Amino acid sequence: MIQSNEQRVKLTFHQDWITTIKYIDEINYLFTGSTDGKICIIEPVHKTVERTFNGHMNHKVSFINWISILKYVCSAGDRDIIIWDPYTLEVISNLETLSPIIGLQISNKNKHIMACCNDKSIKIWHSVTLECLQTLKDNVLYSPEDKVTCLLNIENTNYFYTAGNSISKWNFER
Repeated sequence: MIQSNEQRVKLTFHQDWITTIKYIDEINYLFTGSTDGKICIIEPVHKTVERTFNGHMNHKVSFINWISILKYVCSAGDRDIIIWDPYTLEVISNLETLSPIIGLQISNKNKHIMACCNDKSIKIWHSVTLECLQTLKDNVLYSPEDKVTCLLNIENTNYFYTAGNSISKWNFER
């Protein structure tokens, strides 16, 4: 059983449910995304909000990732992916999908941003040029409900996975 060395402290940073949380050790910040559309950047030792990113404009924030080569945050809500600077909060770019995003992964090795959508499409952008490299479609027929529910990138490999009620392995081709 895991025991906490500290007393539990309730911290309120959002006006609604927190939907994702990500610690980025490279910059020593905790990021929380919420259904209020905000991302709070929290200094974990003092438990204080250092900055708040409001770029998702009242859309639920579902995913937060780190593009280490650029030192940018990549976050997603509904159909939009925003790449932004965690220090200045400046938006670097917006990437869009036609269907709601159900998975967002970064491949720092391959310099890819990958989004899986609920229409079973997978979009891959180059993380430096932000060019859309490829749009794929998961044609596996999942039963009893034909949908993809998640996306996983295995860093330092040339493949990633999508899954519904079974798993599909995809290879990056050069």
